[in-house]
Amino acid sequence: MRAKYTYFAAFFSMCALFGCSHDKEEAAAVLRAVEVYRAAPDEDKTAAVEKLRAVACSNAEVCAAKNECMQMAEPTASALKTKIEAKHLLDDAKGDAGASLEDLAALPERLDAASKLLDMGHDHLVPCEDKLTGLRVKYRL
Repeated sequence: MRAKYTYFAAFFSMCALFGCSHDKEEAAAVLRAVEVYRAAPDEDKTAAVEKLRAVACSNAEVCAAKNECMQMAEPTASALKTKIEAKHLLDDAKGDAGASLEDLAALPERLDAASKLLDMGHDHLVPCEDKLTGLRVKYRL
């Protein structure tokens, strides 16, 4: 009977040393990538989304957090990119460069689409943070 407990303790010790530490590393990588995304200026958000996308995950809980945060970050970055492009277009229209009438006519529709993307990203903001908090607590990060 004592041998049974010894094997049980050895199994969980190995998990703590090997398997679980990998999960903690993955969780930390997702947390770092989301922090980088949040800290990035608007013009760098798209690149930060790609860095988050590149984070590897094999643990279901870590992958769920990453995916939820991608659903927040991706549409938000896309909307912010459209906003920046619209600002440049309007600046060009005011300056000597001039902007095409077609581009200016399409601007309200593009900004409306960007607004919808922002709403989509906003819908995933709290669920993303909840999953990240779960990772912080579970892995003490």
